[in-house]
Amino acid sequence: MEKRKCKECGKEFYVDDSKRNWQHVSLCSQECQKSRINRLSREKYVKQKWPQELVCEWCNEKFLIHNAGQKANRKYCNRDCYLAKKRDEANRKIQSKLQTKICISCGKSFIPSKWTPERHIYCSKTCFRREMWDKHGAPKKRENYFYRVRRHVIKEFSRTCQICGSKISPQVHHLDGDRTNNLFGNLTVFCRSCHTAVHRITVVKISGEWQVTGKIFDIIGLSGNINIKTTK
Repeated sequence: MEKRKCKECGKEFYVDDSKRNWQHVSLCSQECQKSRINRLSREKYVKQKWPQELVCEWCNEKFLIHNAGQKANRKYCNRDCYLAKKRDEANRKIQSKLQTKICISCGKSFIPSKWTPERHIYCSKTCFRREMWDKHGAPKKRENYFYRVRRHVIKEFSRTCQICGSKISPQVHHLDGDRTNNLFGNLTVFCRSCHTAVHRITVVKISGEWQVTGKIFDIIGLSGNINIKTTK
């Protein structure tokens, strides 16, 4: 323990030297600390001359501050000047990024958009598509006819699976397995689980004979083995 004298009230007090930063303790209590802060702020206020005249950093016009409650360290005369200054700084920051670039597809110079300009490497969407087609090939066009027929087939079967009767997640199935044959009579409706089960039929060899197995047989309720004869 070390004996010291308070710099605010003049009382003597003891400092515990086992605590952290005990060398910097100069006040005996929190009340003295608050009193010191209030006293310094009052002295600072008395030393200043009121009203004070300041110059706005944006419009360069002079304005007066009559007391410390109006923030003597103000840089702008009103909020409009403050917002105008912030907008100007944001525009300058954006303009600094908008530097002329060279398109990697056609070689022409262009100015990128202000939104994420560092990511723009093509001058237009045409150059972007041309570059993607050279790498991955031209995109395939969808056959709109199948999607039109699909809508009518699902409506015809009332969105009902023709195996289990479920109406959840209806999907269209090709009966002959040919996806290019989109005739109305070749299409039916299965739910997602039954449709997956139909396409997951596998051929296995059990006891020297080829047999067909799959989850669809359990859904339909079939039992037994289906043997396949080889042509050789």
